[in-house]
Amino acid sequence: TGLDPQAKPFTWAAYRVAAKNLTQQGAGKYFGVLIPGGEVGRWAGLVRGLGQMAGAVGGPDDINYKTGEYNYTTDQYLGVIDLLLALKADGSVFPGSLSLNALQADAQMPQGVAAMVINGAYMFPQWRADFPTFAWDVASQPVPNSGPPSPLTYNPGGATWLVYAKTGQPAIAGDMIAYVGSEAGQTAFMTIIGGSQPSVFAKANQAPGIDPLAHKAVALFAQQMRLSPSPAVRNTDIALLAPEQKPLTPDFGTVIQGIYTGQLSDPKKAMQDLKDRSDKELERAIKAAQAKGAKVSRDDFISPSWDPIKDYTEADYTALKK
Repeated sequence: TGLDPQAKPFTWAAYRVAAKNLTQQGAGKYFGVLIPGGEVGRWAGLVRGLGQMAGAVGGPDDINYKTGEYNYTTDQYLGVIDLLLALKADGSVFPGSLSLNALQADAQMPQGVAAMVINGAYMFPQWRADFPTFAWDVASQPVPNSGPPSPLTYNPGGATWLVYAKTGQPAIAGDMIAYVGSEAGQTAFMTIIGGSQPSVFAKANQAPGIDPLAHKAVALFAQQMRLSPSPAVRNTDIALLAPEQKPLTPDFGTVIQGIYTGQLSDPKKAMQDLKDRSDKELERAIKAAQAKGAKVSRDDFISPSWDPIKDYTEADYTALKK
């Protein structure tokens, strides 16, 4: 294609051109882009990830924590939708994408159906084991056409470990969980999974046996990801809000899928409706939680001094209370 995303990350425009050129090069044997289009969460993830890097900063709930407003109607989210529709119009997306969930798409890539997929590093061990002759590399997801990219954000947290309340060996269970969360345990874990998911321990990320491409992925994570504010860390009563919130129908991913397939013909109208329904449901859930004694409000989702290019630290939470 004449473009090298490792030398210089693709802009949205360059990504579209590369996808079109690769499709033409494939002459029906392969296409530019593969999307796990049968899994609505992946549609949401595409718009969220690309939109965040274009400046629609926020958390996994799609709320901009500087303003407390949902990002659904931002120029950035709508711009990603336009990009997806452009890829479709160009014929650059693998035609079977809409029937594939994430696991099926992961298995299709090594079979040569497409040249590019936006995905995580978790599939590296599977590809190495199941498709030993498959050659691939990693690069940044597309960045905005102009201006510096914003970081991708993540909330504190991780896996939830449960112990049977009536276990006869609570000390052993505790030791096992403590080991998994230790530097030694994480180093062993990273060796087992080939480094396909980054660890918070720098030593663990250098464990023996890590896939060389995983090292490249971890370097991208460090470069592009920042810890965001967390309403649940700021106010533990947010945990009482979650049971009150009802899933939206259609939800974010389903709306994007509907726009892509043409079932929803007006993206701006569809995204405005999604924002309106999200606001209404959040306000309803807050009132329901308050009625049960929870001390929560929309203000818990606003951190006006947040600088998205920096990790949000304990000092930032402390400053909010002053």
